[in-house]
Amino acid sequence: MKFQKKINNSVAWVINEENEKVIAMGKGISYGRQTGEDISREEIERIFTPEMQQKETNVLYQAIENISDDVLLLTEEISEQASKTLNIEGFDDSHYLALADHLNYALKRSSQDILDYPENLRWEVKKLYPQENEVAIDALYTIEKKTGIRLPKSEQTFLTYHFVNAQYDARANIHSSQLAGNAY
Repeated sequence: MKFQKKINNSVAWVINEENEKVIAMGKGISYGRQTGEDISREEIERIFTPEMQQKETNVLYQAIENISDDVLLLTEEISEQASKTLNIEGFDDSHYLALADHLNYALKRSSQDILDYPENLRWEVKKLYPQENEVAIDALYTIEKKTGIRLPKSEQTFLTYHFVNAQYDARANIHSSQLAGNAY
């Protein structure tokens, strides 16, 4: 892959083997790079493909550009923890970006001393999604450990929903691909 342009230290526009412009993420992937410089696959943790970019190019670029390297790395760690615990194949691009954007906003909001949201559904979410809720609690611990910021209790519910959605969509994709393979 060839480096094209820095978005931030951990995100870059690159040209892949099919000569397509894609967004690649990896710790420090853009740091000190020059246009045309080779990037190995080992340096890349996640690639956002042209199909996704066609639908969401401006939104995708703006979202990634406005999320700090630290939040992207934190999102990667949390999504990996959730994937292992909940047996999710992996967070797809849209769930990963939604989680990164959410964490970015939550951390900014918390640093501005904005009050916690009233939480009327917390008990219900804990009952309906106990395993995902536990992963959310672990994620909040990781966030505090890495950033020094204790997010409000309502974030437990919001993170639980992120994990439920990622888990549901991953299973739906597996199920639909199995059905497609068995169609005829």
